[in-house]
Amino acid sequence: MGNDHSLPPSNYKFSDTCNVVWTYPDGTPFIYLGNKWSSKFPIEELKTRRITHIVNATKNERHVHWRSIKYCKIAIRDDVGVDISPYLKKTYKFIKRAYDRKEAVLVHCYAGISRSSTVVLDFLMKEFEMSLRDALKHVSDRRTIIQPNMGFFLTLTNIEKELRGVQEPSITYNEFAMQGF
Repeated sequence: MGNDHSLPPSNYKFSDTCNVVWTYPDGTPFIYLGNKWSSKFPIEELKTRRITHIVNATKNERHVHWRSIKYCKIAIRDDVGVDISPYLKKTYKFIKRAYDRKEAVLVHCYAGISRSSTVVLDFLMKEFEMSLRDALKHVSDRRTIIQPNMGFFLTLTNIEKELRGVQEPSITYNEFAMQGF
């Protein structure tokens, strides 16, 4: 698993593998959130979407377009016991650089469900001062399959409490799991 470096299956379209989850004020796509296949489309496909940066949040997936795209690799497992917090400062700075340049970013993990969504949610809370609840609602409205694992979710609640100076997060893991946005 994770060692297939081929192109996406021929019947896949780019939109089958990822979703735009944040745009610039003028509506231009900024953050795409996707699975492993989204980063493997031909470079022309990525360039038409202005993607110049990719966050690869997988353990084994290689950087296919390393000559044309800037990469940020966080080689972590999607496991409740993995501490994602040390990586989030790095991914925030990387995504922020693209934002400041009005470029687009693709954030992907293997399935586009847990690791990549955690990275995006962290960025939205920090950059746009969103609550975790609001960030989850916004992203899940655009990519319905997001589900940070319980350990990553706990990290996000701790980040939210620190950013907002509150004792309780705006949403708990159980509330999120039950609401299903």
